Amino acid sequence: MIDVIDLPSDRFESEQISGLRKKNYIFGKNGSGKSSLTKLLRKQKNEE
Repeated sequence: MIDVIDLPSDRFESEQISGLRKKNYIFGKNGSGKSSLTKLLRKQKNEE
């Protein structure tokens, strides 16, 4: 399970997202970074 997501500072205001649970819902307006966040999750999970 991923507990913390490291975010690139060029696309996101915060450098990390923490406090994740087993299931998390990602929602937001179009162009808000949902797909970018999903790609980062996949990349971090594959590196583990």
